[in-house]
Amino acid sequence: MRKHPVNVDKIRNELKTLTPREQEVLNQVVLGRLNKEIASELGITIRTVKEHCGRVMEKMEGNSLAELVNMIVAGGDKYLREFPEQFNLKEKK
Repeated sequence: MRKHPVNVDKIRNELKTLTPREQEVLNQVVLGRLNKEIASELGITIRTVKEHCGRVMEKMEGNSLAELVNMIVAGGDKYLREFPEQFNLKEKK
C-alpha cells in the first residue's frame, strides 16, 4: 500500500493514460469482478484481462489490484464525479 497520502491529481493524470479497454477492465475490477467474469462481460479471454490488469498496474504505479481499487476509492465522491464516464459504478443486473 502507498504510505503517503493519495494524490488525486496524480491518479487523474495516470487514468488519462489508460486505453478505453484498460478503463473498462479497471472499472470491472473496482466492482469486484473476477477475471473470468470480466472476460465474459467484455468478450475477451482471461489472459487478455490479466494483460490489461498488468498494464493498468504499470501505468497507475500500483503494486496490486487491491491497491488500484484503494486509489480509486480514495478519491471519494469528488473523484468519481470527475470521471463518471470512466467509472460507472452502478451494479449490472
